[in-house]
Amino acid sequence: MVASAALATRESREQVVRVLHDIMGAWEQEELYCHPNAHHLGHFLFTVFDGDVSQALAHTDDTCGNALYHGVLENSLQAQKEAKNCSLDELDIATTGSNVDQSP
Repeated sequence: MVASAALATRESREQVVRVLHDIMGAWEQEELYCHPNAHHLGHFLFTVFDGDVSQALAHTDDTCGNALYHGVLENSLQAQKEAKNCSLDELDIATTGSNVDQSP
């Protein structure tokens, strides 16, 4: 992800989002099973928006089977787990859920 980190620091968030969607569109056009790979792009999208779940989710859609959405939520839960130094079972996912109410 070194290239993507450079992209995120060099370009606007809007440009980064366009590039992520272009990548996924190319994967779908080539009929590649892009869902698992696009989860990683969702993880990255979460960091582009500085861990703001609502902002990151505002830039997700159903491309690659909603993979960006899944990746954002995965990274959010992982960040909470690490911040609280607990297991995933110990997280209050209702807190995360309240951040996704406005997301498609």
